[in-house]
Amino acid sequence: MVHVPAMAIAAPLLAFSIYRRVRRNISRQKLSPWRLWLRSGFLLLAFAALLRWPSFDGVIALAMCAGAAIGVLLSRLGVQHTRFEQQADGQYYTPNLILGTAISLIFAARIAYRLIVIYPALQAASAQGASFSPQSFFAGSRSAMTMALLGLVIGYFVGYCLGVLQRAKELRTLPQVATAI
Repeated sequence: MVHVPAMAIAAPLLAFSIYRRVRRNISRQKLSPWRLWLRSGFLLLAFAALLRWPSFDGVIALAMCAGAAIGVLLSRLGVQHTRFEQQADGQYYTPNLILGTAISLIFAARIAYRLIVIYPALQAASAQGASFSPQSFFAGSRSAMTMALLGLVIGYFVGYCLGVLQRAKELRTLPQVATAI
């Protein structure tokens, strides 16, 4: 029963990270270019690392790239539906409630499904005396559908971050209309 404590720790952490991601997708945020660049860079590095995973096959890589392409296309729609505001203390943006949340929840549901499917197999292997290894866990979790959805999430959030940066830059360069009081 080595896996029960790990799942007892992982499940709340996964739930909390999903909560934070969904909350970030629906709340007004101060525009922080360095944070958006950092997030984009981190996601691109993760994407590249997953594509270079030693045991990755072409079908999974293709599924992940196709998901990323769809995610980038959806991010354009997300940026179009993002509200931007100029305040005295800086620029703010409010992401589209439906699109970002839906993408996050679809991926979270897929991860939960994969954990439900994989967990009994891990328990059966443990009962037979087989030892747990990260390679055995992740080997069973890399399905084309899961990786396509991961590509979708990465493509969406990289495209969205870069799109927010571009749109904010365009809005800063627009002439401000003075209002007479």
